[in-house]
Amino acid sequence: MNEENISPSNFTFYTKISDKCSWSHNTIAKFEGNKMPGSITCFKSIQNNYVLVYGNMKNYQIEIYDIKKNRLEDNGIIEKAHSSYINNIKHYKKGIIDFLLSSSQDNSIKLWNYNNRLNLKTIKNASHNYWIFWPSCLTTCLLFKDEKKYFISCDAYGDPNLKCWDYQGKQIKDGKFNDFVMFIDNYIDQHNNNIIITCGTEGIILINFNDFKKYRQYHEDNDKTDHRWAQIFEFNEKKKLIETDASGFVRIWNYDNENLLMKITNNPYDGGNKCLFGACLFGEYYLISGGQNQKLNAFNLLNGTKVAEIDGKFNDKVITVLSMNVESLGWCLFANDGNYHLNMLNIKK
Repeated sequence: MNEENISPSNFTFYTKISDKCSWSHNTIAKFEGNKMPGSITCFKSIQNNYVLVYGNMKNYQIEIYDIKKNRLEDNGIIEKAHSSYINNIKHYKKGIIDFLLSSSQDNSIKLWNYNNRLNLKTIKNASHNYWIFWPSCLTTCLLFKDEKKYFISCDAYGDPNLKCWDYQGKQIKDGKFNDFVMFIDNYIDQHNNNIIITCGTEGIILINFNDFKKYRQYHEDNDKTDHRWAQIFEFNEKKKLIETDASGFVRIWNYDNENLLMKITNNPYDGGNKCLFGACLFGEYYLISGGQNQKLNAFNLLNGTKVAEIDGKFNDKVITVLSMNVESLGWCLFANDGNYHLNMLNIKK
């Protein structure tokens, strides 16, 4: 590991949790049967509600769940949101509006006003299915620049090019930077540049939105693993990147010099269908990732050791995991598995 360690003092914005705590949990909600949630996101809304939003894989609607009340919100269903599986849901906040952004195997991108559930914009035919035996895997993110909105999209199983669409639905930029991209997002750097994150077989590649050229790359030589996921986070005015992949590794990268700080073995790939394992920061200096063992795995980021396995009674490999500190409930984890079952767990310190 690089001499630049990740120290506990760097994570002061999280609640301290000890390795010696019980890591006990209780399942406060379980979604099965007709729910069958796919992509998920969670956030605290403008109205100060703590919500979990997911795509219903059964009927392609978007459902908004009130975490504290443990039920769907009033007017919490956006019916007929898409005409096929919802691949991706993200949340954005701008001014006094919460936005939801969704993409689907119907090859469309849709922007929603969370406050009134209205569809603000639809981009049709954002991708094309080039693989006969695979559906679209369209992923997208929303970018704000100069009071304008732009949509960024890519499709691992369709058109591999990274595309930029203006708010009128016109494609204005296009470029190929990475292979088999299943995850994209964006952020604003210290120079006020809009940076796009892509994660694929070439590792993490950052693209500067202004000139639409490669900005930085984080990748181990000879590593061609697909099904990757990444997240950027910041502490002590320094940025780090978390990367997970289907081979069962978690990597922590130094944003500034592209050095690999830590490589953690999660659960090695054991055959079968590959999965895109997500991860999230939890507590003061912990990372929780899904894995092949149908459990959530908690790691201490100071030394890379596994400190807990959290058995949420999943039915398959755990694909997505999110965390949020919910008022009156404490820390909650939201995770779904390969059979599209979603569990909401309340972690006890």
